[in-house]
Amino acid sequence: FLTFKKAIQNDCWLLLEDVDHSPVDSLSVLIDLLETACVKTSTSTFYLKPNFRLFLTMRFKLNLFLKTAN
Repeated sequence: FLTFKKAIQNDCWLLLEDVDHSPVDSLSVLIDLLETACVKTSTSTFYLKPNFRLFLTMRFKLNLFLKTAN
């Protein structure tokens, strides 16, 4: 969470890989961030700055895609 907080505060780009394998509590923070443009902790609230960018990746199973495409 510290890296995430620093990226928000410093107006950086952040890449999160394999988000589909993330714990549910981490995903809930991401959903709140996307819906409200801020992250709330027990002691403070961090608002997104204009140049903050969030990139998410997920794993892709090719064989599953091929089965549904046919």
